[in-house]
Amino acid sequence: MKISKRSWHYRWWAYSCQRAGGITPPPDNLCAYVLELVACVLFWGFWIAFGICLLASLPIWLPLLLVWFVLCWVVHLWDNYKERGEVNKVKHPSIVAEWFKAKKAGVCPKVEYTE
Repeated sequence: MKISKRSWHYRWWAYSCQRAGGITPPPDNLCAYVLELVACVLFWGFWIAFGICLLASLPIWLPLLLVWFVLCWVVHLWDNYKERGEVNKVKHPSIVAEWFKAKKAGVCPKVEYTE
């Protein structure tokens, strides 16, 4: 299976998994790749939930201000995404669908990372 280094999940892996566990090469099979992605999502989800709990103990205007900045940031990212023309690109196979097929078959395919 080919995974583009420009895909959102590879960028997420490169940003979060490499920061959490040091600089390591990406996994060479699909099952390990998906497992690391899920572990990183759970890791960051825990810290985000912890941060929200901390924010809940602050005055009401601080969490609202944070939510406003996050929404502005998401809108800014979406505008940049649309400007690059990535919205209507050709669809590639879903990594989740490929992972389910591999688990059902009992064989995890090798992953090739492309630019």
